[in-house]
Amino acid sequence: MTNKTILFFLLGVTLICAVNTSVIYETLGSIHIGLILTQCTENLTAVQKTALHSTIWATQRVNDLKFANLNDFQVGLTVHQVCTEDDYLSAIFELYKNGLERGELLLGVMADYRDEVPRVVPEFADILKVDFYESVMYKQEIIKTVVKILEVLAWSDDIEVIAPDQNVLKEFYRITRREWMCVNRFHLHETFVYDSEENASVIHPIVFLGSAAEISKSLSKLQNATNNSETNFSTQKILLVPLDSEEITPTKENYHILQSTLAEPEEPLIPPKIIPSTILFEMAEPILRMIQTLSQNSTLECQNSTNIKCLHKLSSNGDTESETKILSQVEILNLLKLESLSSEFNYILNNNQGELMKYSLFENDITVMDATKDYQLKRNISISECFQHFDQCLLECENFKSFDVTPIFTSNVFLNAVRLRPEPWVYAFFSLSLLGILFCLAIMGFIISRLCKKQVLEGNPILTILLLIDVIIMFASVLPFSLEGNKFNRFEIYILRAICVTIPYTFAFALLLARTILLATVSSEVGFMSHVAGTVQGFLTLFIFAVQCALSLQLSNSCEDSPLHHTNNNYSLLSLMSYNVVLLILLVFITPLIAKSKRNYREGKHFTIAIIMSACAWSGWLPAYAVLDEAWKDPLLCLGLVSTGSILLGSIFIPRTYMMTVSAARERFTSALPSLATATSAMDIYRASTQFTIASTWQP
Repeated sequence: MTNKTILFFLLGVTLICAVNTSVIYETLGSIHIGLILTQCTENLTAVQKTALHSTIWATQRVNDLKFANLNDFQVGLTVHQVCTEDDYLSAIFELYKNGLERGELLLGVMADYRDEVPRVVPEFADILKVDFYESVMYKQEIIKTVVKILEVLAWSDDIEVIAPDQNVLKEFYRITRREWMCVNRFHLHETFVYDSEENASVIHPIVFLGSAAEISKSLSKLQNATNNSETNFSTQKILLVPLDSEEITPTKENYHILQSTLAEPEEPLIPPKIIPSTILFEMAEPILRMIQTLSQNSTLECQNSTNIKCLHKLSSNGDTESETKILSQVEILNLLKLESLSSEFNYILNNNQGELMKYSLFENDITVMDATKDYQLKRNISISECFQHFDQCLLECENFKSFDVTPIFTSNVFLNAVRLRPEPWVYAFFSLSLLGILFCLAIMGFIISRLCKKQVLEGNPILTILLLIDVIIMFASVLPFSLEGNKFNRFEIYILRAICVTIPYTFAFALLLARTILLATVSSEVGFMSHVAGTVQGFLTLFIFAVQCALSLQLSNSCEDSPLHHTNNNYSLLSLMSYNVVLLILLVFITPLIAKSKRNYREGKHFTIAIIMSACAWSGWLPAYAVLDEAWKDPLLCLGLVSTGSILLGSIFIPRTYMMTVSAARERFTSALPSLATATSAMDIYRASTQFTIASTWQP
């Protein structure tokens, strides 16, 4: 044993002799669970009483249902009421000692998450090999209820939220974004300062999320700030949401408080029936998790699950601990066979005049208690400000901004929130693009190998390599359309899609146009002897491409020009694509001048075929994009990328690869015959001069 172990053990022995803990409830059983509640006064609070009732009822329910195949075992429960850290340690040691003396299996010790458990307590329990659990706060379900209440109250826009930490704030942002609500202001309780001058003429909803103590403190700050100003505080729309379910007494009519059902003060300590409170699920979750873990391990390790000695052995070996997931409220409802009572578990909204409405946790509906008020039971999302003016929400609403509000969320949040879209067309285009990229890589490997062997007989390979790289990028541009993220990073995805759907086209058309212009100006009489200036071709390509880059700069200043903003502007992408359309039209008009060119493996003929086929494809998908509805727009953009890339690959690179292979074989054959090796034609002279130029270029 280490010194730390000995110290804790002696400390436990000393405490058990010196401190008298208060056992407020106990039932015996061969399997035992301990619950420790922190309360220095004699009477428990309403929340603690509800937690105690829920724990007792859940334990009895487990015994009644013969849960988890532990038929011959009875689950016992001991509840300690403590005040200090010494009381905590003494209670745990007493539970451990009693289990050894009675021959009971101590499954674990529970504490309520609302209590401030001293840090030394879990360490001490670990020394004794006692599993320590805390009840579970279902924050997500509470915040979903808050958002639903805001919808019914018609408090959906210009929301101000005060939260206890970034995690709660992040969850509130996520759910409000899904319902197209706008959160304009946010605060944390510890740094909350109400700006009365800024909000003097603004009436907006204010949502307080946190413990009852945190809400009371921040609420007093708000009242003090408004008392010292001209702000009409009584007109503000205020919703108080104590996440710990502790009671807050509403003092004004504009205070709306969302709370769970709690035990009445006159309720007996041992509950005669179930209290339909959400606290039941918080307290039942660790009990069910302990029983499930024991049942799984006993089934694997003990042939007879009624063998208490085997279960003791599992516990002493630490095998009862496992990384089981937290049970959801629906799972707990099903495990405890409470489906018939699902409508009884409600959150209640009230003010100082009484109950206003209740929200059913499992049926997701609102029951209005105050018939004098006209509430909006069903909200039309399509008329919300954020739905109609999404670009404005991205700039003004904190929950819609592309960046998060806290330093805890780094740039990794962009990658972590991105996932593949589930539509079937995504997988089809993704597969075609991947196949096209593999073909391009194979052709590039072939060309590079030929360059290394100095077997490229015609033309400069730089144009071929650049165009091949652009076709690879064109196929890869389908990827942004295959991904989706949350509303924090969707703007970046939109911008990436807009760039991927314009820049690859422009670069391909710029390379083709610069090359075709120079091919068309070459003298037809001495076509093979004339020289195509690579410098002129390069600068012409760069200029044509730079125009589109300049046009794309507007994307950084406007949210509306991204491809998915079809709702706001149906023709924003079409205007951005107009430059590419102009380039394609110019290519179509110039093709008759190069169709018969035999330079560089008959590239004039292949360029003509590629341009005509591309024009046909564009005359199909681009008008369809303009006239079809929203569901077709992304598939049509992907169709344009894949079809154009496939046309360039099939009509230029595959024939060129074949002709390079044939020419190399013919060159080897003719060089082996001296009588046929003499250059007697302009074509032979051109090839010889080209080979010399390439050799000098690639020579080290």
